[in-house]
Amino acid sequence: MSEEKISRSIIEEAEKKAEILMNEASEKALEIKEKGQLEIEKVKKYQEDMIKQLSEREKEKHVSLAQLEISLEKLSARRKAMDQVFEEVLRKTLIRDEGYKERLKKAILSGAKSGNETIHVCAEDMKILDAAFIKKLNDGFHGKGGFKISTEPVKITGGAVLKEGKVLTDASFKTILDEERYFLETEISKMISETGS
Repeated sequence: MSEEKISRSIIEEAEKKAEILMNEASEKALEIKEKGQLEIEKVKKYQEDMIKQLSEREKEKHVSLAQLEISLEKLSARRKAMDQVFEEVLRKTLIRDEGYKERLKKAILSGAKSGNETIHVCAEDMKILDAAFIKKLNDGFHGKGGFKISTEPVKITGGAVLKEGKVLTDASFKTILDEERYFLETEISKMISETGS
């Protein structure tokens, strides 16, 4: 074989090997490109899913905040309605009508411990505390009361403050109502809720 044939044979063999290597490289490149594209798609899908989840969470957060705000507004409205109920009860209790003396008597008797307390009332109520009223109080305290009337008015709107020695008992209408409110608040709240306030 001549040198030329050997050279051509080597060149052809090298060209075939180069072509095979080029084909293999192209296939590998295509395979890498496809895997890369799949990875890119996975990353895109993951990012889209994360964005969707974050968006849903943000939406849920806004809905939760809105629901909380609505609940707080309802609670505030109920609180206002309840305050109005108790303010109206106090206002009506303080009206100096025919039933006022009886309400005052009940307040004093409910706060009395011994029946020997000194009764302190507001300036407006000083004129109702006469001997007949005191007799009714004493009779109402199992007939053995010895109530006395103070000549000094106290700063309350209605009801009384009872004093015996160093012991003071607040039987003012506001205090009595505040104590009752503690026990009645749940029940009144239910009634307010049922009426849609």
